Order: sequence, then structure tokens, then C-alpha cells
Amino acid sequence: MAAERAANYYSMIILRRASLFLLFLCASLAPLSAQRNRIPARIDNSRTVVLRGRVHPKARAANDSGPVENSFQRTTINGSLRSSTRTALGLARAT
Repeated sequence: MAAERAANYYSMIILRRASLFLLFLCASLAPLSAQRNRIPARIDNSRTVVLRGRVHPKARAANDSGPVENSFQRTTINGSLRSSTRTALGLARAT
């Protein structure tokens, strides 16, 4: 009787945890279907622009060490973009 009770108890715990996991999974995936496509067309590498704004103080011609070797591999790139007004308003409404 006690063994059956313990098995039933652990089965309920597992069922509750699985239910909570599925609930959080569904809740976290739901907003993905609501995202609109922010890149409306194919990216054309021949149409580039210079991003004006903050430049790191060491990114100047005086600090240029020349070209790197062909085997050089860039591991990370950091950048920051400003949100559009439409996106900012949508986020403000959502919170």
C-alpha cells in the first residue's frame, strides 16, 4: 500500500513538471508566430551604407597597423542598432 502510494505520488510530480514545462514552452513559442518579417527583400551586398555615429576612440587612422594576414579569423563583432519609432511604440504598448 505504501509503495503504491509513493509511486502514485512521484507519478503526479512528474506529470505536474511535464505539464508546467509544456505550458512554458507553448507560452514562449507563441510570440514567434506574431513577429512580422523585418527584412522585406533579398539582401544586396552591392548596396551598402556607412553607419554614422559612435566610433571607438582607437578606431582612427593613427592607430592603424595595416592589413592582417590572410589566415586571420574574426571571432566576434559587436554592434548596436537603434529601434525604429514603430518598434519602440509597440514595445511600450506591450509592457
